Order: sequence, then structure tokens, then C-alpha cells
Amino acid sequence: MRILAVNDDGIESEGIRTLVRVLSQQHEVAVAAPDRQRSAASHSATYFLHDLHAEKRVFPGTSEAWAISGTPADCTYAALNGLCSGKFDLVISGINQGPNFGTDVFYSGTVAAAQEATILGKPAMAISLNDPAVHYEDAAYAAIELLERYLKDPDCCSYTLNVNVPDLPRSQWKGILAASLDGVREYGRPLLITDNPDGSKNLHCPDDKELAIRNPAFCGDVTKLKEGYLTLTALSLDLEDSGHQKTLESWYNR
Repeated sequence: MRILAVNDDGIESEGIRTLVRVLSQQHEVAVAAPDRQRSAASHSATYFLHDLHAEKRVFPGTSEAWAISGTPADCTYAALNGLCSGKFDLVISGINQGPNFGTDVFYSGTVAAAQEATILGKPAMAISLNDPAVHYEDAAYAAIELLERYLKDPDCCSYTLNVNVPDLPRSQWKGILAASLDGVREYGRPLLITDNPDGSKNLHCPDDKELAIRNPAFCGDVTKLKEGYLTLTALSLDLEDSGHQKTLESWYNR
């Protein structure tokens, strides 16, 4: 099988290096990753605004590897549209340093890199390791196990498989669960605002990852990951809310 590995932590990150080392034991792997840290880039795409720069890198375990000046979504787009030779059977984004669960998926460059592949018609997984992100190898072997099940699904090209792995040895996981996105996380932390002599201001957001969840799900991914479960969530590209759509239809569609 031929797999494209992408990420948002950058081509030198431990997560993608470990993922490739494990995948390459059984599969052919190529890499297209940002040339620097691009976490929380979401689905920003810049390839149509300006030229990107791609530099070939020596990367053990790969057939080819590219460090790209764009966003995670740019990297996937470039690799699937001519930068990398040949076709791919699967795209895997990660292994991310830290989880991508709940409403984090809207901010995540890791998830966006995988969803770009879904948009382009390729099966894609995003895999993230919970903080403090030590057990990368266990997460990589989980990817090996899951990709076989995922690719057997005849509908695998219609959704992105989002995987969050507990930062524990595999023997200590409580299990593997399909979990819903766990409500809306309360991001509204007050900024620390300080004045500069020139009249401008510095805006600092406190680094607090223990955010409360509004309307938590019955089997939510944030809760279950923290309990020690590996969580699986199918992310559709269809963001339409059918219930609220009916309200909109009632305004004019008569």
C-alpha cells in the first residue's frame, strides 16, 4: 500500500517521524509536511494566493519527502496534485502532539490536512496523541491496526477518520470506542492585555487546556480520551444542520 503522511507540527516533529518509521515496515510512505510548526492553522489554504516553496528532504523510511512553505492543507493539496509521484491509497495526518477532539477539530491543522484529502476523494485519517504526548510508537501501531478496518469500509472516502490516542502504553488503554464530538469547549478565556510605549497593545491568551465543555455528549471524545480510551470519530464534510435548515426554509421557501 502507498501512504502519504502529512501533519501540522512540521516535518521535523517526532510524531510524523515515528509514524513513518512504523508504517514503512509494511508500506511505501511519502511525506509532504510544513517546513515549520503550523498548529491550529485550521483549513487555511494559500496555494492559490502565492507560490509555495517545496524542498526535498532526507527522511528515513520514505520514498520521497517534501518540506513545504504552506499550511497543512496546502501540503496535502500539493502532494496529491503533482508534487509527489504516483497515486496514494491513503493519507494519514499526524501523529499530532496533543489531542484534536471536541470543537478543537475546527481549529486543527492536523484534521484539516486529512480533510483536504477527503475533499480530493482520498480516504484519510487524522491521528493525535493526548498530552503530554510521549507514547508515539503505541499511537503509530494503532494507526496500522485501524487503517485496515477503515479501508474495508466501502464509504471510507466519504468521511475523515479522526483518532485520538491516550498517552499511555497500549496495555493500559481501557479500550477503543466510537465517540461523538464532545460538545462545545469553552474557549472564551480573558486575554491578558498590556500596553506598549507606542500606544499599541500586546494580547496574550493564557495556556489553559482544561476547558469546560458546554452540552457534553453521552459518549464524548474529550471525556472518553481522558478516561483512557482511544476514540474514533467520523468527520463528515457536510456541516449543514438539518434542524436549523428547516427553520431557514420556513422564512422564504413557501
